Amino acid sequence: ARGAADEGDNFDGARDLDHTSLNVQKNVKTYEHYLIDELGYDGFRYDMVKGYAGYYVGLYNADSQPTFSVGEYWDSSADNLRAWLENTKQDDRIMSACFDFALKYVINDAFGNNAWSALSDKGLSADGNYQRYSVSFVDNHDTGSNDYTGCLSNNVMPANAFILTMPGTPCIFLKHYQVYGSEIINCIKARRAAGIHNQSGILTQEESNGGYILETQGTRGNLYLQLGGATANGTPSGYTLVQKGDNYCLFITQGIDWAHVAKDGTLIGHPVVSKESGTFAGSVTLTVAPSDSETTLVYTTDGSIPTTTSASLSASQSFTFTESTTLRVAVLHGDGVENVETYVYTIDRKSVV
Repeated sequence: ARGAADEGDNFDGARDLDHTSLNVQKNVKTYEHYLIDELGYDGFRYDMVKGYAGYYVGLYNADSQPTFSVGEYWDSSADNLRAWLENTKQDDRIMSACFDFALKYVINDAFGNNAWSALSDKGLSADGNYQRYSVSFVDNHDTGSNDYTGCLSNNVMPANAFILTMPGTPCIFLKHYQVYGSEIINCIKARRAAGIHNQSGILTQEESNGGYILETQGTRGNLYLQLGGATANGTPSGYTLVQKGDNYCLFITQGIDWAHVAKDGTLIGHPVVSKESGTFAGSVTLTVAPSDSETTLVYTTDGSIPTTTSASLSASQSFTFTESTTLRVAVLHGDGVENVETYVYTIDRKSVV
């Protein structure tokens, strides 16, 4: 049996399910419940949703109730993305987010060509009616190949700083994280500390000094991003620098301790380590202490990421390393660990007399 005709675009790279079939619907719902109830999934990424009506994504999500859902509607038109979102409605409620491909094409133009004026169009992420459903990205597993003409190769870190300052739900490409990890982490921390979320307001969005300025309002403070020539404007009044690099500077409202923020946005304690990473002759002795009496730290000395069951300390503790050691220290917070810090101590025995 071949089932009903396609309701959307054809795609030869996978099975062609007939979602009009009650039997197909039953099996998809069963599978999604298996993923959530038995395997512990939180949500789904629906591939190639242009191939069938958005109604069915809404139908499946209404039944399985995922925490989050995103559809890959690969289209440069923001109007087409809005139409798909509307088609997912159940009981007059949009049932899924979608990847903001409209913004992706704007990013390619603006950052790929230093054409900052292109940022006047920001896809769904700047649309107050739909920004909560926008999953923004710079590149992904499809577009991120150097063989693909849509892969961004210029101003990659400024583009990531841009989506992390914007409303919507930013999604970071692993390959970008592997190259720009520390810069991206700082931008993420600033976003959390300021309380920027998927429906935050945009306060300023304008060309400036041959570049562009974006200012967004969070629940605890604001972020202010300078791009291109605007980086020569200097620190804006009432802000402090978070991170800067080629063609971008990111600032946060003055007085916010963005470096020591938890994933939930609350300010937490942090490790105080007496010696920075470096090379030492014969051995190195250092102390590790929490920044305050309410903070408990967990640590490892084998290079592994600390967990809630790792060795812990709640007061200053001395360590002496006679072999090269990677020390990782993190903060216990709630049911997990936060803000892992890494220190690498290289012991040079040749220099010991």
